[in-house]
Amino acid sequence: MSERVPRPPRIPVEHEYGAGEEHMGQFVTNVSRNGAFIRTKKPLAIGATIDLNFTIVDDDLYTIEGVGEVVRMSADPVGVGVQFVSLTSDSKKVLERLLSKRTSWRPRR
Repeated sequence: MSERVPRPPRIPVEHEYGAGEEHMGQFVTNVSRNGAFIRTKKPLAIGATIDLNFTIVDDDLYTIEGVGEVVRMSADPVGVGVQFVSLTSDSKKVLERLLSKRTSWRPRR
């Protein structure tokens, strides 16, 4: 029997974001240190590079900015998994701070 690999903590996000100058009804639904899941009606191809700019609401509003690459597609829910290629230094600091607050996370068994 294979052992399950613990899933890193994720921050739920339910705010709209626009890709570049075109807004296509996309929503970042969760984010981790390495990437994010984006629900969209118009999935992008695996390997596509996208500019990221979205807001996380916690005790304040935090903007995450950078570049990501589509690494997987999902049919249910419809969307794409995006791996961060680069993030601004402020975005990296925000993600680290928010993810470290998620102390209730426990590895799956």
